[in-house]
Amino acid sequence: MEAVFKQGGRLEGTLQGGPGKAFSLPGQARWQVSWQDLNLQPFASLLPAGTVVKGRLTGRLQGDLSGGRQLAADGELAIADGEIVGRGDHGQIRIPVQNATIALHWREAWLRGRTDLQLGEYGRLHGTFRLPVPARLPVRISPEGELDIAVDGRSSELGLLTALLPGAVQESRGRLELELRGRGTWAQPQLSGTARLLDAGAYLPVAGIELRKVALLARLDKDRVLIDNLALQSGEGTLQGQGSLQLRDWKPADYDLTLKGHRVQLINLPELQVMADPDLQLHGTASGLRLTGTVKLPEVLIRDNKKPSVITPSDDVVLVGQPVPEKTAGDFHIRSDIRLLLGDHVLVKAYGLDARLTGELRLTDIGAEAMTAEGRISVAEGLYAAYGTRLDITRGNLLFHGPLDQPALDIVALRTVGKVKAGVQVSGTPRAPVVKLTSDPAMSDSDRLAYIILGRASARNAGEADLLMTAGGLLLSQGESVVMRDRLKRQLGVDVLGFEAGGGSGVDDVAGSMLTIGKYLSPSLYVSIGQSLFSNTQEFRLRYSLGKHWELESATGEESGVDLFYKIEFR
Repeated sequence: MEAVFKQGGRLEGTLQGGPGKAFSLPGQARWQVSWQDLNLQPFASLLPAGTVVKGRLTGRLQGDLSGGRQLAADGELAIADGEIVGRGDHGQIRIPVQNATIALHWREAWLRGRTDLQLGEYGRLHGTFRLPVPARLPVRISPEGELDIAVDGRSSELGLLTALLPGAVQESRGRLELELRGRGTWAQPQLSGTARLLDAGAYLPVAGIELRKVALLARLDKDRVLIDNLALQSGEGTLQGQGSLQLRDWKPADYDLTLKGHRVQLINLPELQVMADPDLQLHGTASGLRLTGTVKLPEVLIRDNKKPSVITPSDDVVLVGQPVPEKTAGDFHIRSDIRLLLGDHVLVKAYGLDARLTGELRLTDIGAEAMTAEGRISVAEGLYAAYGTRLDITRGNLLFHGPLDQPALDIVALRTVGKVKAGVQVSGTPRAPVVKLTSDPAMSDSDRLAYIILGRASARNAGEADLLMTAGGLLLSQGESVVMRDRLKRQLGVDVLGFEAGGGSGVDDVAGSMLTIGKYLSPSLYVSIGQSLFSNTQEFRLRYSLGKHWELESATGEESGVDLFYKIEFR
């Protein structure tokens, strides 16, 4: 018998024996089957979807048949110059199969064999087996027969995680040593073994941290996986863990894990640095996870001098043409009860704030969207700098009773000038803060603002009004700033008092900022003077109305010109 396949390869077989009964195998026979260069791609259906298998399969099986039922067979299979390509959502991984062999020996009550898999620089896997499969027709597995399986392997990570998770993991490395033993019966196998992860590590760019000396020692004991040791280093700190995993039908049923660490670097970015001392207990099942324990943050540094320029939409905004994600509860639930403690070096240096924080929170019910918190975070010492002035934070509290991102604000920041204390009082929430001026003794808001910015009462001149109006816009919430601007305009007798940002972005936008005072000399004639906040640049504008739709405007400054405008009013 001979067959040639379209995809390549050849199959040959022979059967020699004496005559037997009609429609049955001969009583005595010798048989042989061999194949050369069979394409492995059709076997990819046995592997996970999306897997591509390359290579050629060569092998042979030969044996004897006696008494019409008794078998004796030997064989070997080999794959050379193969490759397995796995594709995922984030990338693909290529594993070279340098050489793979299986040798079989089938006699009497046992099927014995050995395997050897060489994956090039990725490692090697070797195994032996003895299975209770009697060499007799019809072939049946003996459920009470003893089995003996031994597998040991060595592999190197060599960037596999980096290939599967590009951008999330970089410079991954490590060595895995595996020893597995299977005994017992086919009906009740008893598995045992160990797995060791050595000299592993990776860089996580999203957190800016490098994990070093990652090690794992795990043991398989029947239907239970015991994690004797889990260890890693991050920054100057270490993390240790122990746990167990219960298997049911070879699927995870429940698991427990304890994690303890000291000065573990969680985040190391220019704008945020976090060290933690975790003491956590995790207990999970297939339907949920419960997380309890304590996390102390001995050192935190929040540092960002760039004010966000993008206005983010609120949670209830729906973009036209974009699908609305459905909120589902899901089958997996996470519950928590974590005590979060702030250490002695929790510092904030951002947006004019320079403060040291203390406090304690209880974090509960971590869901798919939010975390709830109970507790208080306070400003132990700090100041707020804005528009050339520094305010001492005399009272600073964030009160948590609900969602973590919606604490109640209770902040007072004051500047002391002699016997006068003037400053701002902040209430509301971070998403909707309410900022008001306060002073002791009581005085008008314009004088309060003057003491904050100038260190004295307002002189009520135009230049000072510009300064105070702009400072009020920076310090106060929107509604309070508008009221302040209207009061200053009435005091000075001007029609327009405004602050214009530059036409660029970032630094250019700030550098081009200008204060403008304008007055209508007649219903048709308007004049204004602008002064740059950060240079000696001045601008004079004159605008004259020629009629209902036409206006003529002249500007004199660094750039001078005349413009003619045509107006269309929509009602």
